Amino acid sequence: MSVKDVSAVPREGLLPRLDGGERISSSSAGKAGAAGEIEGHYRPEIDGLRAVAVVLVLLYHAQFRIGGIDPFAGGFIGVDIFLVISGYLIGSILLREMGEGRFSLLRFYERRARRILPALYAVLLITVPAAWAFMLPEAMKNYGAALTSAVLSASNILFWHEVSYDASDNLTNPLIHTWSLGLEEQFYLLFPALLLAMHRYAPRWMPHLLCGLCVASLLLAEFMTAWSPDASFFLLPSRMWELGAGALLALGERTRKGPPAQTFSFMPFLGLGAILCSVPFMGVRWHHPGFATAVPVLGTVLLIRYSGRGDAVGRWLSSRPMAAVGLISYSLYLWHQPVFAFGRLMRVDAPTLTVKMSWIALSVLLAIGTFLWVERPTRNRRRMSSRTIWSIALGGAALLGGAGTAFFAANGVPGRFPPPLDAIAKAERIEEAAIFQNGKGCLNYVVEKGPCRFRGVNPDGYDLIIAGDSHARTLSNALIDRLPGAADLASLTLLNRGGCLMLPGLVRVDAMQPGCPDSYNAARMRYLIAQPRAIAVLMMRLPVVVERSRFDNGGGGVEPGEPPHISRAAGPYDKAVGDAAVQAALTAMVRRLIDNGVKVVLVYPVPEMGWNIPRKLLEIARTQPPGAWQLPMQASVPLPLFHDRSRRTYALLDSLGEDPDLARVYPEQALCRGERCLSHDGGAIFYRDDNHLTRQGAAGVVEEIYRTIAARWGGR
Repeated sequence: MSVKDVSAVPREGLLPRLDGGERISSSSAGKAGAAGEIEGHYRPEIDGLRAVAVVLVLLYHAQFRIGGIDPFAGGFIGVDIFLVISGYLIGSILLREMGEGRFSLLRFYERRARRILPALYAVLLITVPAAWAFMLPEAMKNYGAALTSAVLSASNILFWHEVSYDASDNLTNPLIHTWSLGLEEQFYLLFPALLLAMHRYAPRWMPHLLCGLCVASLLLAEFMTAWSPDASFFLLPSRMWELGAGALLALGERTRKGPPAQTFSFMPFLGLGAILCSVPFMGVRWHHPGFATAVPVLGTVLLIRYSGRGDAVGRWLSSRPMAAVGLISYSLYLWHQPVFAFGRLMRVDAPTLTVKMSWIALSVLLAIGTFLWVERPTRNRRRMSSRTIWSIALGGAALLGGAGTAFFAANGVPGRFPPPLDAIAKAERIEEAAIFQNGKGCLNYVVEKGPCRFRGVNPDGYDLIIAGDSHARTLSNALIDRLPGAADLASLTLLNRGGCLMLPGLVRVDAMQPGCPDSYNAARMRYLIAQPRAIAVLMMRLPVVVERSRFDNGGGGVEPGEPPHISRAAGPYDKAVGDAAVQAALTAMVRRLIDNGVKVVLVYPVPEMGWNIPRKLLEIARTQPPGAWQLPMQASVPLPLFHDRSRRTYALLDSLGEDPDLARVYPEQALCRGERCLSHDGGAIFYRDDNHLTRQGAAGVVEEIYRTIAARWGGR
């Protein structure tokens, strides 16, 4: 039976994989034909293994929590399982066809197109109107880039440059999961030619060459994860070993007999245990991909190699429910993230368990429909010709890629929203990203390029220097706007960087990666001290790291993502320091600045909202008649809740005491009224997400800063 003959394969259609690959006709390891040749033998346990993989990914993206802990924090290893299966199946097919002398690259790529593209294009097409209806302009612009990248098999490259896989914003990114498709498709471009060259010119050395390639890739992954974790996560060189492990397994099955079942009956249990034990203990904060990832990868290899001989694990994986989920696993993988993402966009409040279960149910229904009405027909050569498949491939790429490019070029098409809602849609923009000076961006201070510095009206005045993280960065435009009216200032300098606390000797740690090296803070301190008439405005988001928790406003607004913490710059990043260490670092920094003639303005915490404010206001507006769309009701948080959240941070900043060269500014004075901290004032929206200020929101805080400077040190 030929593997390409769909009608000859049991259970209708080919076994779906993460990327839509086929179900091979495989011999069991203990029933090898000549040279371990693959025979007409369906292995339902591989279907079941796919089910395990896709369910783990779904649970990871759903973010279920029990007692505040996500038991599926390592569910992303489902992708690693898929990669091993992919390498095994593709390796088996290629080795067999090469051994029989009938391998064709064109036929191979046609099979890939049949398996991957129709279902992928169907899902992408449905996401377009959903994105148009529910995405704000900046998110829509990013969606356009992702859409084009998905059809170009380059999603992993895009997301390497743009995001971290565990970033909270990815919860509303409907195409973040397509990174793995891009990675596998790049593998398909390279691996057949590489394997063919080995088969023709060095057949005896093929196992050694493949093994060497896997070892080199694993070592590269370990190194890259330490130095460039996002590149290591998304790119093929550091993932090749996982696919190669499956290909090595396929090669081994062709060259040796399988062991007696009774001798290795414990192996399937060992393999399943390695996978399941990895789920609660692994997380993107672990060194992944790398040596730790070898645990679930080895577990997958053991399951493929040894299950299916009547063992209990093999029977479970081969059961009808498991095999059924495995059959729809590709479509289910494609659908789940768009369903989850648009569900979160439609309702901004933190989803309940019931809501998340409904998302999963909807994903399953859509996957079944896609499998029956898209996957099966397009895989059948008798029902769909090669010419039709290539027409779908090229036409779909042109249509979807063109739409994505148009959305990106149009900056997310802000004109989609009627004028009353346009102000809400525009509030999400990161306006400070558009500040440039002398051809360089001013968003993040780059030590090698020097800071962005803007002239004031008084050459003999103070040099105002703002240093902090992304919260300080949000003040940039408002500070520049007010600079011409600041009679005491000679200049304004920006020394900010997102995620980078201004605490020399300490670092903010997200997912076990420091926000910035301590050398960066040392450079900022040197710059501040070197200025003869400096006023340092120090601002950073301390509550999230001091409390080690994301903000919950008690009204349904829960900031997504794992909380960061503060660690010592020298030492293991998993060790969080206490308030005493933070107080010591703050005191030493401020004392050193003042002793060197620098005046200091401490900006206290900005009230957090819990909700993404533009999305929340848009959600509220859509429940009202169009005539009431001027600005919807407030999305606000109680002032006492803010005070309770910031109590320890206030105490740390208050502990610095009083000094003639030390002043304090309280953003709550500009952002809170009465007993509530507001999201807008009826005309201007204060927040672009759940904790960062818009230009208009920052204006009130900047007014407080300039007023404080004039009152304390003015008249220069």
